[in-house]
Amino acid sequence: AQAGSLEQAWDPVVYANTFWTRDNSENQSLFAGDWQDRMQAEVGVRKIFPTATVLDSSLTHQRDFTEFPEQQVQPGQPPTQPDPSAFQSFNPAYTTRLNLTVRQPVVRNWAGRELELQQRIAESGIATPELDRRVQEQMVQADTEQVYWNIAEWDARISLTTELIDASTRFAELMKKRTRFGRADQVDVASAEASVVAREGQRLDMIFSAEHMRRRLRIRMDPDGPLPSDLLAPTPVTLPERILERQPLPLPVSTAAEAYEYALSNRADLALIEQRMEPLHARRDLAREQGKPNVFLTGQLGTTGLEKFSESSLVDAVDDAKHLTYGLGLEAEFTIGKTASKSEDAAAVAETAILEARRTEILANVRNEIEYAFTAFDAAARKLAQAERNIAVLQAKRDAEFEKFRQARSEEIVVLSYEIEVMSARYERIAALKMQRDGEVRLRAAIHGYPAEAAE
Repeated sequence: AQAGSLEQAWDPVVYANTFWTRDNSENQSLFAGDWQDRMQAEVGVRKIFPTATVLDSSLTHQRDFTEFPEQQVQPGQPPTQPDPSAFQSFNPAYTTRLNLTVRQPVVRNWAGRELELQQRIAESGIATPELDRRVQEQMVQADTEQVYWNIAEWDARISLTTELIDASTRFAELMKKRTRFGRADQVDVASAEASVVAREGQRLDMIFSAEHMRRRLRIRMDPDGPLPSDLLAPTPVTLPERILERQPLPLPVSTAAEAYEYALSNRADLALIEQRMEPLHARRDLAREQGKPNVFLTGQLGTTGLEKFSESSLVDAVDDAKHLTYGLGLEAEFTIGKTASKSEDAAAVAETAILEARRTEILANVRNEIEYAFTAFDAAARKLAQAERNIAVLQAKRDAEFEKFRQARSEEIVVLSYEIEVMSARYERIAALKMQRDGEVRLRAAIHGYPAEAAE
């Protein structure tokens, strides 16, 4: 809006005015008459060019009438003073003037420098809402993806815990059977049943956490949608564990150095700071420009028509090139002291320092987030490899025990206990996968690596 207002300065301006005057003041000259009557009308067009050149073309039409006193003449005597009206060519007189004026600053605002700076200041705020929108967009997308991976983790844990509850329940049943043969006692049974109850409590907590995340995601997707009345709504089909192994959005970088360079080029808040610095520099330049002397060079060219009749004066001004008027002038104005520019400089320097500090803070946070992300990738890879090895070892132990069970050299409860160990080891695998996904979210958020959404 501000830039649009400034651009209106280049639009031509049509102006008009009229003024009537009756002058009854005393005058020593006989040629002034008793009173004077003047009616003047003017119409013109004025345009300012980007070079700060002002071009003004006008047409002025004026009627002048003077009332002269009657001559006091004694019979048989000559007049005591001359008759002023006898010296007038015509009364009333009509004057028409066509005038072209060109005015050009030659020091301050030379070639439109001041107007250019004002334009830069006005235009600097145009893209700010778009950059603000992009910053918010990156934050929203990062939060949305983080919520999605939290749901995936909780669902994977819920699914695994459900398998463990089924296996633990079977283990407790087998432990009860062993008491019949004196191979176990009630403490063993109570311990097995307590394990089932504990895992059921863990699953309830996980369901609550998963539902909370789903509500966050649902509100994010549909802020005006209805809210469920119950706190523990039925859990929909859970996301399988393999969802955590996928990377639905490829990373735009592969190294920390690439990530930092990408952030410098793509972070909208850094671009926003640069944009806010631009008017500060322009304001300082504008203050210095406005502190220069005002020096204007003015040129005029006009024609004049003077006739007894209105229409004749109009024709005379247009056709009679013999009555041209030329004019050339120089105007200068100096301001002593530079209080305004010094004050503007101090304010701009202070605001620039604040923006620089903010930029330094953002870059430090970016470095920290990038370092965290790549550290998480390495830790997650090592954690996942360790979890896979642990699962493989426990599965081998379980399979060996199962082979003994097939040969009637072991019991189902022993095989089941080994199976429960395998299942429990899968928690570490889920944690490693989630660490990998968290690192990706942190990295994309740090470098603003989410794809831009279409503006509504």
